[in-house]
Amino acid sequence: MGEYRHTGGHHVHAKKAFEGHINYDPKKGFSISNELMAKIGVQHKVVTIAQQKLFRELGKSGKPNTMKEHTRIAVEVLIKGGATKEKARSLVATSLNDLRNKGVRVPTDIPWFKTK
Repeated sequence: MGEYRHTGGHHVHAKKAFEGHINYDPKKGFSISNELMAKIGVQHKVVTIAQQKLFRELGKSGKPNTMKEHTRIAVEVLIKGGATKEKARSLVATSLNDLRNKGVRVPTDIPWFKTK
């Protein structure tokens, strides 16, 4: 776990959601390595597919694009990928604290959803 530039792997909160934010650097975004994902039984491909689906659903729903929604999605996709509920919540809490500490409090976009 740590900054993407050191771990590679998966950004727990989708990096695409914060592109263009003045305080966000995807290389410094909180991530979990492919090795850690394998160790806790999380399949990266399943997580990514679930992210795409849930973000498209968020976009189509008309709900506000909030950090609360992004955090909910981050937990759900880790669980869908194979993490326990407790592990998913713990990883997402760490990611959320990291974003807050860096001054990132709102998403800039809904990933994988483009308006017409």
